Amino acid sequence: MDAWPFVGRDGELAAIEDGFAGSGADALYWGLGSAAAAERMLADRGDLADGTLCRILMFDGRCAEALDAAARVLDRPGAHPRAVIWATAGGTAAAGFLGRLDQAATIRERGMPVAVAHRELMPWGTHEIQIADCLAHLATGDLVRARAIADQGYRASVEAGLPMMVSGWALFAGLVGAAQGHLEPAGALLREALAGFEENDTFRFRRHCAAALATVAALGGDPEEAAGWLAEAGAAGAGPNRVFAPWLELSHAWAAMSRGAQADAVEAARRAADLARAAELPTVEAAALYDAGRLGGPVDRRRLDALAARLGTPFAEALALAGHGLSRGDGGPLARAAQAFERLGQDLLAAEAATAAARLFRRAGRRGQAHLVRGRSEGARARCAPARTPLLVNDEVAELLTAREREVVLLAAHHSSKHIAERLGLEVKTVNNHLARAYAKLGISSRAEVRALLGH
Repeated sequence: MDAWPFVGRDGELAAIEDGFAGSGADALYWGLGSAAAAERMLADRGDLADGTLCRILMFDGRCAEALDAAARVLDRPGAHPRAVIWATAGGTAAAGFLGRLDQAATIRERGMPVAVAHRELMPWGTHEIQIADCLAHLATGDLVRARAIADQGYRASVEAGLPMMVSGWALFAGLVGAAQGHLEPAGALLREALAGFEENDTFRFRRHCAAALATVAALGGDPEEAAGWLAEAGAAGAGPNRVFAPWLELSHAWAAMSRGAQADAVEAARRAADLARAAELPTVEAAALYDAGRLGGPVDRRRLDALAARLGTPFAEALALAGHGLSRGDGGPLARAAQAFERLGQDLLAAEAATAAARLFRRAGRRGQAHLVRGRSEGARARCAPARTPLLVNDEVAELLTAREREVVLLAAHHSSKHIAERLGLEVKTVNNHLARAYAKLGISSRAEVRALLGH
């Protein structure tokens, strides 16, 4: 255990005692997944304990409490440098999950000079704070800033020769890329992170890295690979990092959609939103609610509007705007949301919203507007070209088929009529009738042609 000069208690001995308490609490949380036991060990133990507690609370999804712990450290004159770094990292990320980017910036600016000043003895300190800053921007949907932070941090960690930080940066850069719909680079980064976590997984990120790879595979139209990654994530077991639990549930949603199980996908997205609400993670709740709509379910406009009003972030407002467009079948809000999404670096959401807007404009006979909105989104569509989502599905399928016919056709790409009937609670004859009507409308005659049409 490092002995650090410590101001504010009984000298070096107090610092060592607090440090041992922090190490024990880390073992309880990261080893056993017990936040409650870690809290009991850290109660009223001073700066290092509060810094450790702040980080644990943030990873446990208790972001408001993490901010309180961060304030106790940062407002205390002469606080231990290591405690300041941990409190800054935990507080920055926690504020981001709560949608408070201004507060996240204030916390970061208070703690970063301490990390820079002690870089020689704590070379990971600046990286921990920058990763937290990346996570804050990812949570609030600003992928332009999150991408810039991740790229710079990844390069710096490679140059500094910090393998654990390289793995961490690869994970968060991969998460940003997956959110953007940049599937190939995201997959490469996540695989690099996963390989690194085989050597050192102090923060138990392996499970969440595998889940992110499942999302990438699902968006790329590979349900078998997605299922394999989810199995690997499940094998890692539950435990710490409950702040990522809603994102894990969203991985299940997209994996379900990739195999044509739309109802299961929507249900999983709603579970993710409810998990986020229970944990008081409003930024994640808003994104999960919108995902339920993206996946073909009804949009909970009242709840999404309330979150947008509470958060006041450009991303939450764009989600609410797009939600209105989807629920009302109105291309105008979707076209405006597409532009807002693109400004935030949300290429996949921008491409989806623009595609849906153009489809609705065409349906209303407004072909000029349809052409314009598609033209404006060409860059975003190109950057996430391999992605396959319900809103990006072949326009012909979306235009010609009823909701039930679309659901049956998506399932038919991978499953027999008997399987579809069991899943949807229908008679096999009914499934085949839906398929026959869909085939006639689409001018095809087999499941192989369905797969070709959908790009599988």
